[in-house]
Amino acid sequence: MDDNRKPSHAPEERRRDVLNHIHTLITMANVAHDHQHMLTGTTGPAMRKRDTHVHRIWIRTSFDPKNGETHWHEVNVLTGPALETPDGEHTHFYNGETSRDLGHCHTFSSVVDTSPDNECEEEDHQHYRY
Repeated sequence: MDDNRKPSHAPEERRRDVLNHIHTLITMANVAHDHQHMLTGTTGPAMRKRDTHVHRIWIRTSFDPKNGETHWHEVNVLTGPALETPDGEHTHFYNGETSRDLGHCHTFSSVVDTSPDNECEEEDHQHYRY
């Protein structure tokens, strides 16, 4: 069996590639120079790291038009390893510092939204019309 696939009794074509997923994120950076920025977006695809995986977060913050020159910051960090949740999904912790722009930067720390660790069953989507 391919190392990227979770063991399953489902037919091969219905097994979920555990590295083929992303997470959404939304959080606020700390206050610096009397303002703060929002971080929103998605992670990059999963990257295997030892017996788990991580994701790259490479986004631009919201811009700040209130105080002085309008600006934003770049964020480029790796999440921590997958953390299993009680409902069978997983999340990742992330933290770091934004790029330094206009003489300051911001720190942040949060967790990404969960992602299912199980395969997508056809009956889960029968009520949707495509």
